[in-house]
Amino acid sequence: MTLDALKYSLSVLETGLSRILEKHARTLVSLTIAGASEHTFANVQALAKHRYPALNLLSIESELESGDNAGLTGLPDNFLAGNTPQLRHFSATNIDFDWASIRGLLSLRVQTANNYYLRPRHIIGALERCPDIEELTLALSPMDRLGARIFDYRRILLQHIRKLFLSGAADKCMNLLGWLELPPKTSIGFSFMFDGSPDEMPTIAVNNAILLQLNRIAFQDRIPTLLTIGLVEVGSPQPDEPVRLRVYGLTSHPTFRGEQLHTNDLSDNAHIDMSILCQNRVDAEVMLQSTMRTWLRVKQAFTLDMRLSESLSPELWNVILEMDPAPTVIVKPEYQSSATLLELLYLRLRAQLKVPDMQRPITHIIIDASKSTRNVLQEMVNVAGELQLPPPTLRQWNLECNVMGILDYCAEAAHAGLPLDTIEIINDYHGQLRNLDGSIDWSELYQNLAKGFVYEGVLHNASTGQERRRLTATESILVR
Repeated sequence: MTLDALKYSLSVLETGLSRILEKHARTLVSLTIAGASEHTFANVQALAKHRYPALNLLSIESELESGDNAGLTGLPDNFLAGNTPQLRHFSATNIDFDWASIRGLLSLRVQTANNYYLRPRHIIGALERCPDIEELTLALSPMDRLGARIFDYRRILLQHIRKLFLSGAADKCMNLLGWLELPPKTSIGFSFMFDGSPDEMPTIAVNNAILLQLNRIAFQDRIPTLLTIGLVEVGSPQPDEPVRLRVYGLTSHPTFRGEQLHTNDLSDNAHIDMSILCQNRVDAEVMLQSTMRTWLRVKQAFTLDMRLSESLSPELWNVILEMDPAPTVIVKPEYQSSATLLELLYLRLRAQLKVPDMQRPITHIIIDASKSTRNVLQEMVNVAGELQLPPPTLRQWNLECNVMGILDYCAEAAHAGLPLDTIEIINDYHGQLRNLDGSIDWSELYQNLAKGFVYEGVLHNASTGQERRRLTATESILVR
């Protein structure tokens, strides 16, 4: 039997849960309890009165009204070990419980309240008693820091773990990770927060700790091949204001719509996912650059998905442009980060003219036009034909300048003998190909490209001429 307490009204939960549990305790396989802290407290009291010999999954979530630990619901000591002998999956949100009773789990998910300090030895001890654990999520309070404390534990081998997610203060998360020995294919997610508190570990020290752990993880034998690296930026572009930067590596190609950019979940094809919240952009970007340089040492062909990176700095772009082999880049044409990329491409192209045998910094550019207010294809045709348009808005101006810059760069790169392979436009909702096809001279767009110009999955080059040939699934970089 499975019981989801969320399906019952509060009155039923308060008056009838004891009766339900008394009747079905021996056959109950799965139990979920969630609600405000006062109701969760009453339900946990009812829960603690019985033994559950068949219970496989237990999830308890308490919603706290304040940010502190007032009213924190607690499970009785030894309840998990003594009353749930078959428990394999345990989830606790804002719930206090006896970590010594954790044993034999396949999945553990814990989210702690603010100001709640979780002792490292409790976590390490629990994991030692769960050698077959497959999924672990620890969402710790950002105020739960190690500070100057040093904990020395022997490393634990979790040979069956598939997913690991840690969030909270960076020093605590990095130290926890340092105590774990993980298989090469483990999906790993971090979410760090730096709030500038006096007792916070210095940024440079945390950065070094991050690099140490990333190097340890990234260069194991038999690690999965990363096909996509994505960057997500949330916050102000100003250097002295808070910002969250996220970088992830996927073992799959990017999706046509970019769905993975908008989720905070650690997906099945994510090998590593790191989110950094800093009080200023400079610190966040320094850590992100270090992460990218770590991946740069792995000789793999990446696609860089930059569709949610509006204000990427030149320093971070330069790290990307040093990748070997040269990556494919997906950009939004109206973003300032696209203009920054073009400026750096021009600088590198002119440097290449002086230093032979330099590789191309980028092979393909994919332009996602989903947020553009004008038809990007028509913009390219207008730029190539030098047509005049009405005065644009600021974003339209950025779009037009970047479109013009891309075409100019393609011409210069081709003249230097270093042409891009393709330019591709996707999600161009403002322009329908069936309405424009007859008026377009595609040669203006593909003449400076090695392999051709792609519009909404259709390839145009000297071989196809004015004909349309749709890219095959193996030719396309995107998952449509």
